[in-house]
Amino acid sequence: VRKGGGRDWREAEKPKSSNETQAEKNTVEKRGQRDAGWRKTGSSPQAHRTEKQDNRKMMTRRKNYPTEQKTMRSAAMLLAGISLFMTFFIALWSWNNPASFIRYIGIDPSALKIPEAWILAAAAAVGYIVCTARMIPTVRRNLFRFNGALKWIAVYAAFTGCIVEETVFRRMLMEWLADNGINTLWQIGRSGLAFGLVHISWGLLGGISRIGAASALATTVLGLLLALVYVVAARNVLPAIAAHTLINLFVEPWLIVHAIGSAQGRKEPQEEADYPVP
Repeated sequence: VRKGGGRDWREAEKPKSSNETQAEKNTVEKRGQRDAGWRKTGSSPQAHRTEKQDNRKMMTRRKNYPTEQKTMRSAAMLLAGISLFMTFFIALWSWNNPASFIRYIGIDPSALKIPEAWILAAAAAVGYIVCTARMIPTVRRNLFRFNGALKWIAVYAAFTGCIVEETVFRRMLMEWLADNGINTLWQIGRSGLAFGLVHISWGLLGGISRIGAASALATTVLGLLLALVYVVAARNVLPAIAAHTLINLFVEPWLIVHAIGSAQGRKEPQEEADYPVP
């Protein structure tokens, strides 16, 4: 042994034991068998690593499955509560004279004489749906998913909610502003702003201020578009109701799922995987 604790060079050249030699042979044989298996199946080390990553992702999904089920149930219950609340107002308004309320929300022959309003309503709805799907993965993954209790509850909530919201923010608010001498441009602006401020409640639902700010901004833009549709439709609110309903059918349930999931602290998954059916 050299001074300073180093080993002599002769010790480094000491021949390996039979056990060490056999272990190396076994390792080489295993590598050869693995490479032969990859060549036989047309696979590769990269594909093997990808498969292991996919398996880990699947295990993560299974681990999070109970949390996702809870999120879906919470969203379904919230939508059911919203739809019942909106149904109360529709029943209240139409109780004494249902035919008058039907005409009030624009269901009459004049609705067929405003094709430009229907075109604008369709463009606004499709544009908003596409933009929302691009920004929020939950909406994008489930955009065309129509199975499960959540989606069917959302269908009813879309019709009731949109009738009430468009009646309040377009038919009532904009007509009240017009009766008080406010010009059309300010009517559109105030209607959109009020619509956006009401929807800041998504931030309270998610418990995150940035969600509330983003939802308020997005719904303000939507409110401005729907107010413009109302004006182009010669003050017939039916095209705005139709556009709003179309948006809510495709977007609203998954926005609620996204907000509740954010409140639960669950990270948004990026891979293409559906949420479980509640």
